[in-house]
Amino acid sequence: MNVTEPVSLQCPYCGEMMDLEVDLSEGNQEYTEDCPVCC
Repeated sequence: MNVTEPVSLQCPYCGEMMDLEVDLSEGNQEYTEDCPVCC
């Protein structure tokens, strides 16, 4: 069973807000996502 949580993050380069779904069942993770505006 996948448990996802919506998370809003701000791009550190252009300031654009991004909405992501994070899988909480995998424990601590590090995730990288390209900004749809500046990357």
